[in-house]
Amino acid sequence: MEELLLDKYLTKLGKLNCAKINGKIIIAKPVFLLAILEAIGDKVITVNRFYWDTKSEQYKILNRYYTECYIGYSPNSYLTPLFKPFYHLKHDGFWHLIIKEGVKFPRASSSGFMSENLEYAHFDEDFWKIIQGQNSREIIRNFIVEKYIKSC
Repeated sequence: MEELLLDKYLTKLGKLNCAKINGKIIIAKPVFLLAILEAIGDKVITVNRFYWDTKSEQYKILNRYYTECYIGYSPNSYLTPLFKPFYHLKHDGFWHLIIKEGVKFPRASSSGFMSENLEYAHFDEDFWKIIQGQNSREIIRNFIVEKYIKSC
């Protein structure tokens, strides 16, 4: 069963809707996912709830991992602000933003919108379970690197 779920999510990961500028893929979403996988492996992210509070310890950890991954994988490119992949990953079918009741999602987001309106974000429960395993994280990490990072 876990293998079928892993295949399901690898298919979704293979279809990330990444922005392009001048024909070049923006790797913010793949790097965001790699940062989360790394933080889970280091046991600094342990709960499937991600809050957008720039003063919180969770945010600082996630931002640090994201920045380090981005610089590590693409040292000569512009660092896309963290709020962009955090927000736009919601279009890819396994990352969900829970916003305050009565609020509508804007077409483009901002850190301010997220601070004021986002309750939290989370992965599909099945995806969260899969990425708890070191072997699955490694398979997913390698897939993301091959598909998005090495091709840039």
